Amino acid sequence: MTFREAKIEDYSCVESILKDLFGENFILEKKSDFFKTFILEDKEEIIGIIQFWHLFDEAEITILAVKKEFQRQGYGKILLEKTFEYLKTKNVRFVYIEVAVDNQPAKKLYEKLGFKFLAIRQKYYADGKDAIVMKKDLKE
Repeated sequence: MTFREAKIEDYSCVESILKDLFGENFILEKKSDFFKTFILEDKEEIIGIIQFWHLFDEAEITILAVKKEFQRQGYGKILLEKTFEYLKTKNVRFVYIEVAVDNQPAKKLYEKLGFKFLAIRQKYYADGKDAIVMKKDLKE
């Protein structure tokens, strides 16, 4: 199992996975100075994707996605833990993530990994659902 930064040649596969999970209108932020996209792969097959930005001592995870056939097998947790390791090397202290209010499995995972409730963003998602904003202190 490999956790690495996505390369240009990975993006078509990454976008295909994200569109399968989130729909045709999903837009992936391409590589920039602020956004980083990492993938988890096994035997050269992309299993999951995580995208985040970090600036000074803060980071926000904007995408956490695991291919449908690999969901509920612990890969989301691996992606998050590997990302925390990376962010610590960049002196990031606080990590933010948002989750739909009705996404119980994701909320449980985030809480298990130390994220705490911060706020609600009303009607944040395209379908009108609210988002819960959560925060983790990497120094705890």
